[in-house]
Amino acid sequence: MKRKLALLLAAVMVAAMVPVSAFAKTDNHVDKTVVVKKDTVLDENAPTLKIDDREYNDFASDEQFYVSLEGAEWVEADFDPADVEGGEAELLSKTEMTVVAGDAEQILIKLANVKVTGDEAKVIIDANHSGVTAGAYTFAYTTTANATAKVAGTVTIPVETDVTTVKDITITETIAGALDADKEIKIRLYGEFKFDEVEPDFAGSNGLAPATYRYDADSTELYVTIGAETSAAGKLVIKGLAVKPTKDCEAGDVAEIVISGAGVEKTTLELGTAVDYGMAFTVEDKKLPVFYAGRTSDDDTLKVTIKETAPESWWVARKTTLTFPEGVEVVNVDIEGYKYIDEPTAANFDVDENVVTITGLNVPDDTKCAELKLDFEVAIAPDFTGDITCVLGGPAVPEDMEVVVAEAQYPVTFDVEVSDVSIDYRNVALGDIVIKEAFAGALEKDTTLQLAIDRIQIEDGVKFEVVEGDIKLKDTTADGILAFTVDRESYKTPATVKITGIEGYLERNLPAGSYALDLVSLLDEHNANEVDAYFQNYCYEKNETGYFTTKRIELAPAYVEVVTAGRDQDDATFTTQIKVTIGANEMVVGQGTIALDVPAYIANGYTMLPVRAVADALSGDAAT
Repeated sequence: MKRKLALLLAAVMVAAMVPVSAFAKTDNHVDKTVVVKKDTVLDENAPTLKIDDREYNDFASDEQFYVSLEGAEWVEADFDPADVEGGEAELLSKTEMTVVAGDAEQILIKLANVKVTGDEAKVIIDANHSGVTAGAYTFAYTTTANATAKVAGTVTIPVETDVTTVKDITITETIAGALDADKEIKIRLYGEFKFDEVEPDFAGSNGLAPATYRYDADSTELYVTIGAETSAAGKLVIKGLAVKPTKDCEAGDVAEIVISGAGVEKTTLELGTAVDYGMAFTVEDKKLPVFYAGRTSDDDTLKVTIKETAPESWWVARKTTLTFPEGVEVVNVDIEGYKYIDEPTAANFDVDENVVTITGLNVPDDTKCAELKLDFEVAIAPDFTGDITCVLGGPAVPEDMEVVVAEAQYPVTFDVEVSDVSIDYRNVALGDIVIKEAFAGALEKDTTLQLAIDRIQIEDGVKFEVVEGDIKLKDTTADGILAFTVDRESYKTPATVKITGIEGYLERNLPAGSYALDLVSLLDEHNANEVDAYFQNYCYEKNETGYFTTKRIELAPAYVEVVTAGRDQDDATFTTQIKVTIGANEMVVGQGTIALDVPAYIANGYTMLPVRAVADALSGDAAT
């Protein structure tokens, strides 16, 4: 009782010391943050500070407030009052202006004609006793890096081969206009190699493309000139560069390039190593296919080419293996083509889950470079995403070689809000869940998705809202598991489904900690007699080649954070961590934050906070 009385008195003291205007509320934010060179003047694409009063109606027309800049300044000669919508602006100095609100419910301040002078640029609102919320908002950062270069990998360069094509070289701008127009990017080749003076193939993004290129007289330098600077950071990819060994080249010599000039950060890259023998292991598709977890590659397949770059490099009499990651299993192998090999057959290929073993091939002419093209149909585990790699190895090849052959993505993604909760209550409000299809029809008709929380049952009353797409759903939530069934699949637009009104039943014996949200099978451990049940459309039958027995996928390891004990415990069991920084505009409460109408400050040895923020923290009402 004494403790509660002390809290009440502290709240009254805080309220007495906070000005009435401090509780004014507007929603303020900048629409984007940009990265530029120092002293860059932002143009019409500059960020905009948005002051929104549509929800609270706390400021009125003719109210005046101030806007200042930190780490930046207005170019006074180019300042345009029209960049401020919803109010009248007057520039007081290079770093401050006054704004008088009009009748609009929004004030938009475009930060155009602003020079960014510091490492970080902020726009700061001084409320001046108006109904506008004070605050500071970062709208720009500066960088000294211009453009970086990398190579997609290394190659083996047979000493006896005339020409070897190297991997793609990519130059990436860190900021717009990083590469200087009309200046030359220099690519210098080192080692016992020369460029084969082929015409490079250039690919660029955001308008980044070369105007000209040239080789020097010794064929050891390539110069590329950019035609125009970009308005958004871009990439330049140089494809098809080729090198050839000189007469003094020996096995083990390394071909390296140094890239510099025109804004490129000076970088040394290794292109390849000279060998007396060699093999190439490549992907046929320039644009790698995308596969989806829990599906087979019915339409798209994985295509690879195995090729000798020097005769007798591939010892075909021995075993050759092609290994995919765990979670990717081979369903079928097709022979797409071959050169200088006796015709391969299915008998030459043995499939064991994610490993294909090749045996019994024959290269009749040992002066020719053998080549084999293969096509794989694969199945992807429900919980596998990321790069799908293939490793060429085994006793038949000189060294293991790895290529990325495809990418795996979830057909459906889940965004969840984490909730801090107390135990020993029914109908505890939990965070919303947003489900998005990667493509229209990813959730097929009659598919049922079930979501379960570790050790926490979901109450009835969940609401399903189709935010986007033409999918139709039926709520099949039951037995504490959230579920819906697809009545009609989306056919034009990928669906977005928002699940709200989620409430949990929390037993009093739940320990404090994190509780995961899982995607579970149609009949999981909640149905003990159906232990062999699997995901519908996300898993396949047991013990068949290319299929998996995954029964549960963790979507969020901490969907629910139990932070307090039940009502039978005293107040000493409040365990939510609260962090308050003096002068800050928000405080951290558990997994979330609470905005402060007035920054925290110290008076007479006490930390002073707004009453509303203290009440929200004690009640667990924090943003996530």
